[in-house]
Order: sequence, then C-alpha cells, then structure tokens
Amino acid sequence: EPTAVAGIAAPKKKFIYTLAVVLALMLASIPALNVTLFNSKVINKNDLKKFLNIPFIGAIYHNHFDNMLVYRDHPGSQISESFGTVRTNLDFLNPDVNKQVFLVTSSTSAEGKSFFALNLAYSMAVLMKKVVLLDFDLRKPTLAKKIGINTGMVGITDYLINQAGIEDIITHPGGNNI
Repeated sequence: EPTAVAGIAAPKKKFIYTLAVVLALMLASIPALNVTLFNSKVINKNDLKKFLNIPFIGAIYHNHFDNMLVYRDHPGSQISESFGTVRTNLDFLNPDVNKQVFLVTSSTSAEGKSFFALNLAYSMAVLMKKVVLLDFDLRKPTLAKKIGINTGMVGITDYLINQAGIEDIITHPGGNNI
C-alpha cells in the first residue's frame, strides 16, 4: 500500500535558527571557560587566599613614576601608602619580636625585588627603625646605584671572603636609618 502524505515536508526555520544560535553561543563560550578553568595566574588576593594558607600582608601597585624611591619621593601616593600598609602588617605578624629579618627573592630577574626591598626599607626607616639593606645580587648589583652609593667601594663579597670588616661595608645614605 502506498504511504499517504499529509502535506509538503519543509524545514522548520524557527527551530533551525534557534538551534544555530544556541550552538553558536555554546561554541563561543568554550574559550572563555578554558581561560577561567585553566588560568594559573594570580589576579587578586582572593586567588592567593584560595590556594595558600598564609597571611596576606598587602599588595603593591605598579610604579608609574620615573624613579625607584617612591616612598621617599612621592609621599602620600597610592603606591607609597601601599608600602606603609605592608610595613604595618609585617609588624602585626610578630608583635613581640623587636628585630626582624626579611628576605626578598624570586625565581627570575626584573620582578621588582630591589624596588620592593628599597621602598620597604625606607618606609621602616621613617619610623626611626634601624634598617640594614643587603644586596646579595652578586651578578648584577643594583641597590647601591639606585640610592646613590659609590659602587667602587668594598661590598658583601669582600666581607664574605674576609677581605673587609663589617664597618667597611656599611654605608649610611642620606643620613637616615638605612
């Protein structure tokens, strides 16, 4: 028996367009999901708190000034205030300790170690704390140049190999507590 046809078969345009829009949105969201799910960068302090069980002492803003000593030369700026916040939070971490030692390090160069150490040292010196800032970068020492110390002097290497005494390597730039 022949099959009876109820009418002319035609594509359902509304259904096809809706399906195409839904599929296009799903495909467009895949890269966004990849960026979100597989991102290993630290964007804000919540990313740190989520994965690390250590206290957050502060964030330092990007330096838009031409010099390295923003704490001394630009007091009251947002970046200068952020160094004051870090200094205060470091004091709160160990309130019973008079003498503290901080090590600033990273795995690669040009990440702001000297900038951070120098401005943190100045922020502590402002509070009349005695600060000793050591530049252990034996390959490319930069701290002395950045604060205007004669780099032809004896340094940490001379002290370590007993060619100089402790008083020979200590310099007081600008008459402050550093």
